Amino acid sequence: MPNATAFLATATFLYYRAVTWMDAAVGRMLAALDRHGLADDTPWLRGAAPAPAPAPDDGAPVQRCTFFETRKGAGVYDRHLVYFTRRAPDGTLASTPEWLADLRHDPLERSAAAGTSVAPEDAASLRRLLGRWNERTPFGY
Repeated sequence: MPNATAFLATATFLYYRAVTWMDAAVGRMLAALDRHGLADDTPWLRGAAPAPAPAPDDGAPVQRCTFFETRKGAGVYDRHLVYFTRRAPDGTLASTPEWLADLRHDPLERSAAAGTSVAPEDAASLRRLLGRWNERTPFGY
C-alpha cells in the first residue's frame, strides 16, 4: 500500500506543521499581551471547540462547555452562562465567583460582576464543573 503510506506520512507532516504554527502564533500573542501589560486579565482558551465537561459524579447528562484561563484565575462557559473565579498560588480556585453572568438575560454582562442574573443552582453547577476540570488539568505558567 504505497499510496496509503504516502498519504498518511503527508497528513501527519501537515498536522504537525499546523500544530507547530499554532503554538508559535499563541506564543507571539501571549508575548504581545505581556509587553502591553494585558496578560494578567486576558482570558485564553485551551481548545478551539467546546469539549465535554468532566463527567458528573451524580449521573447527570454531560454538557458541552469551554474552559478558559487568565493568569489570575479560571472560568467556564456553556451556551448561556459564564463563571470566572480567582486562582490561589497553589492552584486551588476560590469558592466564590468574581464574574458570573447569564447571557440570555444580561447579554452585555452589565450585572456579571455581582452575579445577579444567574440562578444559584446554575452557579453551583458551573462551580462543580470548573472544580472537576481544575482537578484534572495541570496548571502552571
